[in-house]
Amino acid sequence: MKVTILIAAILWAAGAAYAQGNEASIEVHGSGNEVTITQSGRDNRASFVQVESALPAGYVDNQAMIRQAGIENTALQSQGGYAVSNRLVVDQQGNRNAATQQQAATTNSSFYIAQAGDDNAATQAVYEFVTNSNTFIVEQSGAGNVAAQSANTSGNRSEVYQTGNKNTAEQQQRYLGGNNVAVIEQLGSNNMATQWQVASSQSAYVNQAGNNNIAIQDQGRFGGNDASIMQLGSGNSHSQTQGVFGNVATAQVAGHNNRGIQRQTGERNRSSLLQSGDSNSAEVTQQPYTSLFDGNNFSLVAQEGISNSTVVLQRGSDHQSTVQQLGSNNTANVSQSSVR
Repeated sequence: MKVTILIAAILWAAGAAYAQGNEASIEVHGSGNEVTITQSGRDNRASFVQVESALPAGYVDNQAMIRQAGIENTALQSQGGYAVSNRLVVDQQGNRNAATQQQAATTNSSFYIAQAGDDNAATQAVYEFVTNSNTFIVEQSGAGNVAAQSANTSGNRSEVYQTGNKNTAEQQQRYLGGNNVAVIEQLGSNNMATQWQVASSQSAYVNQAGNNNIAIQDQGRFGGNDASIMQLGSGNSHSQTQGVFGNVATAQVAGHNNRGIQRQTGERNRSSLLQSGDSNSAEVTQQPYTSLFDGNNFSLVAQEGISNSTVVLQRGSDHQSTVQQLGSNNTANVSQSSVR
C-alpha cells in the first residue's frame, strides 16, 4: 500500500488572528509511504512516526520529509524496527532549530538533516543491533551547531559538515561489524570533533579549518583501521588511538598552536604526523611488548618551525622511527625496545 501525505502549515506575519503555534504529527503503517510536512511561521513542531512492523521483514521504501522555516522549529522522525530502503529528511531554515531522526534497526536506508541559521542541533541514531549499509548526513551552517550520529554493525557511512560558529560533532559506530566510514568536516569557529569506532576495517576522517580546532578519534578493538586528521589554522590539537592488528594513523597540521599524540597498540602499526608552523609538539606511542603479536611499528614525525618538540616510544618488535625537525626550539626523544 502506498500513501502520500502532504501537510502545509503556514503562519503569515500579518494579522494577530492567527494562532501563535503550528504543530503537525503523523503516524503511518505499511510500506511505500511518502510523507511531507512543511511549516513556515512561529512555534513549529513536527513529528513523523512509522509504526514498527509485526513482521520480521519490516517495512520498506518509506520516505518522510519535514521542512521548517522560522522560528522555534523542532522536528522528530522515528521509524520502527527492521526497515529496509527508507529515507528520512529534515530541512530547517532559520532560528531555534532542533532535529532528531531515529530508527530501530535498518538496512540500506538514508538519513539527512540540513540546518541553516541559528541555534541548530541534530541527532541521528539507529538504536538496535542490526544496522547495515546506511548513510547518515548532517549539514549545518551558522550558528550554534551541534551534531551527534550513532550507528551499529557494518557498512555504514556517517558524515557531518559544519560551517561557521560553535561547531561540535560526535559520531559513534559501534558493535561488531566493520567497513564503516566516519567523516567530519568543520570550517570556521569553535570546532571540535570526536569519533568512536569499534571492530575492524573502519575509516575515520576529520578535516578542520579555522579557529579553535580539537579532534579526537578512537578506533576500537580490532584491526585494519585507518584514521586521519587534517587541521589547517588556529588552536589545533589532535589525538588518535587505535586498537590491535593492522592500524594506520596519519595527521597533517599546518599553522598555529599545534599539538599531537597518536597511540597504537597491537600488530602492524604505522603512524605519521606532520606539523608545520607555530607551537608544535608531538607524541607517538606504539606498543605492545609481548602480547597481541607485538608490532611491526613505524613512525614518522616531521615538524617545521617554531617551538618544536617530539617524543616517540616504540616497544615490541620491528621498530623504525624517523624524526625531522627544522627551525626554532627543536627537541626530540626516541626510545625503542624489543622483547619476543
